[in-house]
Amino acid sequence: MRNPVSTNVPNIKALRLLPDSFTTWSLTNQVGRVAGWGSTGTVVSSEILYQTTMTIDNRFCQGLSVFNPDSQLCLMGVSGSDICSGDSGTPLSLDAGGFRYLVGVISRNLDCSGRNPTFAGFVSYYYKWIVDTIAEYGGSNDAQYGV
Repeated sequence: MRNPVSTNVPNIKALRLLPDSFTTWSLTNQVGRVAGWGSTGTVVSSEILYQTTMTIDNRFCQGLSVFNPDSQLCLMGVSGSDICSGDSGTPLSLDAGGFRYLVGVISRNLDCSGRNPTFAGFVSYYYKWIVDTIAEYGGSNDAQYGV
């Protein structure tokens, strides 16, 4: 990053990128956080509606033809919670070792019931491309932010 992320902005924090040494299977049963801005029915909000916890469980999606275990994470809401329409692009973060990591980016879910899986792009799968692209445009490998 050319400039550090400002720590003076309320509710905005930098996330570290999860290194590419992780696999989707190594994260099974880990619990991550997702913020929801989407709908609660027919209305889409510009305000954050909730933060929910999701369990990473690729075993649940293993037999689904729409699931790629190398580049996607399979998520299940904890206690029936779920993301919904309008939440695509939301970060999935995971706390580990005193840091918060960007693990995935929500891509889609089958419905908003909390009974079916949600899919996220697995950031570690794209780690090398992300780091190379940042370097190509003049950014640096900044250990403070894990990039």
